[in-house]
Formats: sequence, structure tokens, C-alpha cells
Amino acid sequence: MLPHPGSNSQGFKVLQVFDRDGDTWTNVPTIVNSACGGWTRLPDGRVGMFAGHYPTLQNKQLEGFTSVLLFDPSSSSLSRAGSLTTERWYPTALTLPSGEVYVPGGTQLQMPNGVWLKANGADIFSAAANSVRQVPLNSKLHAAGLGNWYMGGLVLPSGQVAVINKNIMQVVNPYTGAALADVPRLPDRVKNLVWE
Repeated sequence: MLPHPGSNSQGFKVLQVFDRDGDTWTNVPTIVNSACGGWTRLPDGRVGMFAGHYPTLQNKQLEGFTSVLLFDPSSSSLSRAGSLTTERWYPTALTLPSGEVYVPGGTQLQMPNGVWLKANGADIFSAAANSVRQVPLNSKLHAAGLGNWYMGGLVLPSGQVAVINKNIMQVVNPYTGAALADVPRLPDRVKNLVWE
């Protein structure tokens, strides 16, 4: 899948899906521009697409949105699955061992003065119950980043999550936001991160 949708010749928003067996691209109509959203594979093989952004007409600002979309590769179809509890532009999306999806971070709106409003808390999406609930985001992680854009995250076998934001790294409980371990502050801002 190409995660940055474009428009087809008729001007409709589309996702472009690549079939590696057939070496072909297929356009799938979408209702929103899900660029800059969080994407993750669900246990049933579908792909969850969480929030993203759209440009507002005034002052050419960028504003996060709340959409949760599910892509089913077996039918190449896209369906709406509710909304997050707050707007999130550049959130992270991580599938937990429970099958639920942890969606922390992101921003709501760029203000005219250039300040980014950080999204509060984190969201937990349940595909089984088709529901979203907000959970606390660790306050230290929330305060660390300028806009909480794409916080680095790795789901550990225990179900806890190692999260990095700017140069702060913690192991947290995704349901409570509690820090279970703090890594010493990194000497510089992390730009490229590879988890192993």
C-alpha cells in the first residue's frame, strides 16, 4: 500500500494498493487524505489507518483529524471504523498483544503563530468491539516533544511499550501511561531510530 494518497484523473482521493504477485497497482477510493496518519496491521490481516491531516483554507494551516479507517486486503476495500477521541496529526499506531491498537501522540492544529497544539492522552482502538477510548499518556513523554509527531514505539513481548519522544525514552504501560522504566536522557534529539 502507498500510504500517501493522491488523486486520480477524476480528482477523487485514492489509496494506491500494490499487488506484488501481479505486479500491479489498484486505486481504492478513500474519503479522507490519510497522509501523516498512523498505520498498523491488525491481527486479522486488515490494516488500520489512524487520523492524519488535511490543510485548512485559512492561513494554509494543517489540522489533524480523527478518522479510523480499516483496509481489507482480501477485498481491496476501505471502511470507516469510528473516530479517535481527539484530532491527531502524525500519531503513532502500535498493535498490542491483546489485538487492540495503541495510538499516542500527534498534534491537533497549527496555530497562526506557528505553535502546534499537542493531542492529549492516547487512544486505544478495539477492532473487535469497534470502539475507541482515551487513556493517559505519560506526562514526561507528552512534554518532551514539540508536537509529539510519530513518537518511536516498540511493543515488548510483555505488552508494555518502549516509547521515545525527542530524546526521552521510557517503557510504559499503554493502558495507564505509567512509566515502568526510564532510560537515561539521550545526548541529542533522535532523528532516525531502528528497533532491534
